[in-house]
Amino acid sequence: MSIKTDIKTPYQTLNYMKYVEIENDSRYPAVTGGLGQGVFNKSAILVQQVDPFGTGIGSGTGQQDYIEKFGANLSVGSDLETIWEPGGIYEYLTTASVVSAISDESEDALNGDGARTIEIQGLDSNYNTITEIISCNPTDGTNGGAESTNEFLRIYRAIVKTAGSTGTNGGNILIKAGSTTVISIGTHGTGGNKEGFGQSQTSVYTVPAGKTGYLTQWSVGSSVYNSGVQAYFKVSEVDDGKVLRTKDVMFLNNYSIKDYKVPLRIPEKSDVEVRAYNNATGIPVSTTYNIILIDNI
Repeated sequence: MSIKTDIKTPYQTLNYMKYVEIENDSRYPAVTGGLGQGVFNKSAILVQQVDPFGTGIGSGTGQQDYIEKFGANLSVGSDLETIWEPGGIYEYLTTASVVSAISDESEDALNGDGARTIEIQGLDSNYNTITEIISCNPTDGTNGGAESTNEFLRIYRAIVKTAGSTGTNGGNILIKAGSTTVISIGTHGTGGNKEGFGQSQTSVYTVPAGKTGYLTQWSVGSSVYNSGVQAYFKVSEVDDGKVLRTKDVMFLNNYSIKDYKVPLRIPEKSDVEVRAYNNATGIPVSTTYNIILIDNI
């Protein structure tokens, strides 16, 4: 094995990554620079992760955090929809409210075989981060269960915190504020292949108060090739009249990913979501994006 002494960044890769090339050692994977840049067509190893903002991200130092958001809509059609499990355009709460978790399967209950408790992650009326664990309640979909103690203005994630023998949720769990579904934990498959996700699949997120977000990567994928998916990265800034603006667009036939060499700045209290439509009927579309969160000074 031999190691070249120079440190380089492959073409069209995130500027935070730097590699040295390793020859004659199959233990290290290839790192390709793109556009025929042969210097990284052999094996390489990450030796330095650059931090251009001096945040200390990844090192355990500094005043920073990050979140990876991912969402899925299993039936996107010709009408524009938010990428989240229930489908349709997401409806934001206008008033902080208590919430309850309601499943359409009886096994999702405090002493059941499915989901027992749900952790809710979101923001209060002042856009400060709050988390609460509530019990799951099987109902006919019209009755509420045990409600949260906290009032949530935004909810960006829900996870099955504890479960019975199945290890996850058995049915579709709606986290509701009154009659409004704020987030959900769904299932995939049918019959013997049916399985709970165990976590919400929503592209909706809100930057907490006192933080500034920096979008570093966004990807969109579809399970149907050549379906003509059009995806839109949307941001609504609270200090700019809450106008919903399209910050980026992807047109894809299967999968697309974008690394932001200059990260997209997202101010505190901004709502973020991904919307999409396509030329087919009812196809699955997924999305993932990464945001570094920096404390405002």
